[in-house]
Amino acid sequence: MLQDYKCTVNARVSAEEAYRKVARVSDWWNKKSTGQAQEAGDTFRVDWGQTWVDFKVLEAVPNKRFVWYVEDCHLPWLKNQTEWKNTKVIWELVAANGTTEIQMTHVGLTDRKSVV
Repeated sequence: MLQDYKCTVNARVSAEEAYRKVARVSDWWNKKSTGQAQEAGDTFRVDWGQTWVDFKVLEAVPNKRFVWYVEDCHLPWLKNQTEWKNTKVIWELVAANGTTEIQMTHVGLTDRKSVV
């Protein structure tokens, strides 16, 4: 059964700062990340050795939204080691009252029953 994984956090930063921070993947996700995630068409890889994910930025609307497409991946702890392939990660930024709500939705992420 497919479901979309969702997570929301509120940060005491402007939407502009939140946008810049989401785009700097190596600062918050993995220092070994390569490539760029700032503009539509950019590609990047998040790499932990045997585990890696290749993304392409489909949409980049400054201070509002990113859409990342998973072009390929290797997730060795899952039965389906390419489970994330052909899924999208959508980042929505909503600024209000001096904070920015950051909504992340991983569209097409399967439920955790597939974990080995």
